[in-house]
Amino acid sequence: MQNLTRGFFFFIKLAYVINHSTQTTDHIEEPISNHHHQLPTLRHKKTKKNKNKAQQRPGREKTMDIPSDPIPKNFDAANAPNLPEIEKQFAVRCIEQAETYWNLLGAIPPSKMKLTKHDDEILKEFQAAFPEMAANKDGALQRIDEGSLKSPEGKEAWRKYIKLFESTVSDYNFGTLIRTNAAEDYTEKNTMFITRIQFYAIEICRNRLGLNDHAHQLAKKEWTAKQAKRS
Repeated sequence: MQNLTRGFFFFIKLAYVINHSTQTTDHIEEPISNHHHQLPTLRHKKTKKNKNKAQQRPGREKTMDIPSDPIPKNFDAANAPNLPEIEKQFAVRCIEQAETYWNLLGAIPPSKMKLTKHDDEILKEFQAAFPEMAANKDGALQRIDEGSLKSPEGKEAWRKYIKLFESTVSDYNFGTLIRTNAAEDYTEKNTMFITRIQFYAIEICRNRLGLNDHAHQLAKKEWTAKQAKRS
């Protein structure tokens, strides 16, 4: 994760891809920030009772809360002022989201993690729409084939899937980073840009199949090392 957050080249590349890429699905939207709004940030839902207790209650399911502000209906991305600055802010938030999820992978066993209140439905529809990928046939879920996912056929299949959740999942079409190889950390070479509902579908299924167990150990080791340096 440190390689991703420290990679200035990747940061600039990500900002460029967000605005210029034609490979991502047509449903991706960019959250916008101004003086009154903040871009979405992945946050582990906490209360006074369970705050900072993620590792102390291993038997309880954890839910991710991902709030963000809606895009103004009259917003024109092509003619928006200070677009480069918006791109940079969005790139920063994408990296922050990735870092937050990586921290969660280190703190919570994947099998205990709950990303949304719709996890079961998201997984069920994913299994129906992409049975081979959901079953990790030929390692398709372990290692995402970006070319296949973003091919014309792949885009159309995902477009239908994404549309199923436009009225139920918050920010279903906002851009999010995902690790192409579930066994590895977030790095420039192991990261791709997809919609949030795609992220949910893939990561929920990975967690249920145990494909993120190795990443859990990597992230946990990294978190432990950070704590040791602080003490």
